[in-house]
Amino acid sequence: MRRQNDLRNLVDEHKRQQELAKKQWQSEREEALREARQDAAVRIEDLQKQIQNLQGQYKLKEQESEHRRQETVEMAQNVERLKIEFLKQMQSEEERMQEEVQALQKKYQTEHVAFQVRSESVLRAAQQQFEKANNAMIERIKDLEYKLVTRESRPEDRERIAQLEKEVAEKEYLCKRIMEEMKYFKMELQHRDMPNGGGDKKEHSGKNSRSASRAR
Repeated sequence: MRRQNDLRNLVDEHKRQQELAKKQWQSEREEALREARQDAAVRIEDLQKQIQNLQGQYKLKEQESEHRRQETVEMAQNVERLKIEFLKQMQSEEERMQEEVQALQKKYQTEHVAFQVRSESVLRAAQQQFEKANNAMIERIKDLEYKLVTRESRPEDRERIAQLEKEVAEKEYLCKRIMEEMKYFKMELQHRDMPNGGGDKKEHSGKNSRSASRAR
């Protein structure tokens, strides 16, 4: 009987120990689960913060990308606008230069025609003056020759003849100089439309010949 009681006590103790072990295991299990939940919550919170941070960075990068894209579009539009303005300015400048060239050509033609008219007028006047003086000199010489032939020669006549010969030589020189000047003006008129190089060269040679003729 006692033995049965002992066995029963042992069984009860064993059951009690099992219950205590079960409760302790459940308590430890709940504590581990609680700690795991807390760790998981902390990790989830950290992950959420990281996600929010990454989302903020992504949004910021996206805004920067959009801003740069807009800047690129604006730069392209500005470049195109500047290109159009530059082409318009170039076209306007080209048209202005063409108008100036046409105006200068017209002015040059007008001045050239006026110069030709004045030069031809001067040449005609000089030629008429020369012909008039030459004809008068010829008439005077003929008259003097007639007088010399019809009367006896005297010393003053010989002096007069020498003076007239000198005047004739001077008139011939004047005639030659006027003819050279006429040739020079004609050459200047002919070469006025030529390029500057040839025109300047020939004009310079003409001036040299004219200066040489005057030095005579």
